[in-house]
Amino acid sequence: MQRLLVTAVIATLVGSAWAEIFKSVDENGNVVFSDLPPAGDAAEPVTVEPVNSYDTAQATPPSAPTTGAAATIDADYYGIFRITDPATDTAIRDNAGNVAITFTLMPGLRGDHRLQLLLDGTPAPATLDDSRFQLTNVDRGTHTAVGRIVDGNGDVVTETAPITFHMLRAFLRPTPAPSN
Repeated sequence: MQRLLVTAVIATLVGSAWAEIFKSVDENGNVVFSDLPPAGDAAEPVTVEPVNSYDTAQATPPSAPTTGAAATIDADYYGIFRITDPATDTAIRDNAGNVAITFTLMPGLRGDHRLQLLLDGTPAPATLDDSRFQLTNVDRGTHTAVGRIVDGNGDVVTETAPITFHMLRAFLRPTPAPSN
């Protein structure tokens, strides 16, 4: 209890580290910390070490994945573009490793644009059906998916926020062959 009291008092007083702190024992034997010395010579000054701190670097916003003025105009064309299924941090249980990634896109794709799916940062070998990618044989573990809209030159027009999902697949350890 006393240790908790001491810790709480020191934590409260650390913010005012420039003030002098005194430690004394009251008539009941309790240790008391104060910024005012008690009457008498029973108080001893306490040296408080400075608190560990660091300056955070100002984060710069990520640059848009677009290139050129035409790409900026194209990016403004799409009002809604996001992955709607699976939800982020979803666990998918499928022993064949199948997962469907569904997009919401408004307005629809322009004639010179196409959808692209990145799985763990690389283009995924998936089949596209309307606004849904079907992935097969996805390895066990945690994966990140990002949708992109790419123009005819292969430049990225816009992309979705990444989602993370966890593929759970059963693993059967083969039984060793009996040795003779």
